[in-house]
Amino acid sequence: MAIFVVTLEGTEPPDPARLTVLAFVRAEDEPAAEQAGLAALANRRWAEVAVLRCGEVIDEAAVPVDFARAMDSARQFGLGLIIYDAP
Repeated sequence: MAIFVVTLEGTEPPDPARLTVLAFVRAEDEPAAEQAGLAALANRRWAEVAVLRCGEVIDEAAVPVDFARAMDSARQFGLGLIIYDAP
């Protein structure tokens, strides 16, 4: 299995502000990674969630250091999330 980065956008009720999420997902392929990212936010009761883009991590050494914890979580548990604050 590979690690994918899925960029999602949605709202975390009750706050109506749209937030961006990077979901690091261990999956077989892009469609499975996208579904896992959507499911992760649905399980957290997010609304209006959409996938913006998805890609496989080809070179782990190129992943920024501040994403390392999410990457490790994906390797170990299958999922690591980074949620960006609303502007």
